[in-house]
Amino acid sequence: MKNNLFRRNTAMVLTSLVLSAGVVTAMPKQALAESNESATSTEKQGASLVNNTGVGVYSEEHAGLKHGTAIQTNQNPELQSTSSSILDLDKSQGKFYALANVENTTDQEQHFVQAIVLPRFYKGSNSDINKVDVVLDANQVSENGLSFGLKNEKVQYAIKPGKYRNLDRLARENPGFTWDQIIGIKIDAYLAPKQNFSGKIPLTVANYNQMQDQLSALANNNAENSIISNINLRQFSVGQSFYYYINGEIQTTYDGHLTARVGKEVTKLEKIISQANLKNIKLKL
Repeated sequence: MKNNLFRRNTAMVLTSLVLSAGVVTAMPKQALAESNESATSTEKQGASLVNNTGVGVYSEEHAGLKHGTAIQTNQNPELQSTSSSILDLDKSQGKFYALANVENTTDQEQHFVQAIVLPRFYKGSNSDINKVDVVLDANQVSENGLSFGLKNEKVQYAIKPGKYRNLDRLARENPGFTWDQIIGIKIDAYLAPKQNFSGKIPLTVANYNQMQDQLSALANNNAENSIISNINLRQFSVGQSFYYYINGEIQTTYDGHLTARVGKEVTKLEKIISQANLKNIKLKL
């Protein structure tokens, strides 16, 4: 099995292609779902998103409301992927969506509030130019903000943790704000019986060229050790808090966040590995 994997002509550079420090973590695309065997059997060859199909798009259910977050690309809209997925920078051009997923499984109309926490929040004040910087895509947000077409919908935005504001108030309190400053989006709306909702929040890799250079250096085995060893540089996260109602009383749950990675395809993986000193490398598959 291992020998067959190395004969593949295409591989994805994960969060790092490590040919030093004793570990190789680049594997052919068919083997890439974080060691999730169910994912490898349904992975779409050449997709812009290496999909982790072993995890559903709904992470929890409360009061008949299923909810969760995922990511999706324009190139492969049939794929929704959660943690351990890999965004191909070449095929996606660094543009994709965070999804706010909610399904009302009951026979009654349901009121919900879902706060989607964007990658910019998790990045925080990290100013490292080598850290992937995923932000709300201003080119896909109208001057009126985002709209999801739900009943009695209210959308709020946060630039500071926990301080969600409607667009008018946000602009008053933060003159000249830009969309890439947004760290969270809160959706307050109603779902009809059996209705499901998948709201698209457009994201983009702000330092796209920098990340392309970094991944190319990793693929060519000439990246600096500080880049090779720091797996977090290629990772980003999307989270959610979810609010629902029981007998008119609001309830709150937080179910963590998904973590995904940026990567790119490289050809002739065997050639790359043959250039390394395999005597000092421990193969990790």
